[in-house]
Amino acid sequence: MKTIGIIILAEIFLLVFVPHIYMFFGKQRRKKMLQKIKSLTDQNVLLNIAKNDENSYIRRLAFEKLTDQDFLANVAKNNEDLNICRFAIEKLTDQNALADIAKNDENSYIRRFAVEKLTMQDVIAYIEKNDKDLDVRATALLRLSNL
Repeated sequence: MKTIGIIILAEIFLLVFVPHIYMFFGKQRRKKMLQKIKSLTDQNVLLNIAKNDENSYIRRLAFEKLTDQDFLANVAKNNEDLNICRFAIEKLTDQNALADIAKNDENSYIRRFAVEKLTMQDVIAYIEKNDKDLDVRATALLRLSNL
């Protein structure tokens, strides 16, 4: 009976106190990471945090600090994580890089995001007529009508 009582007390401890302990240390870690991200400028370090941190808020903050257009274009074209690619495209302003992604990326989801950011009417018209994916063509048609 004593062992069952000890097991029950241990389970209650785990259920009640451990989440609070985890939350406390999680908040402390998040504060430290936020301070670290604010001072970072190294694009590779920021990308590593954006890709690998366990906290989605920290990942997003790191990604928002990425600025190098060539670096962002490379991430958008070569990263396997679709969310990372989408974030990179959101940050891209280089119309030539966006056009390249919109015309050539293998993933229709990524091409659609790039089309939504494009302002080059001739490229959008080309995509509207020639893309193999109906949703990408529809996005291009809608984009043309909004320019």
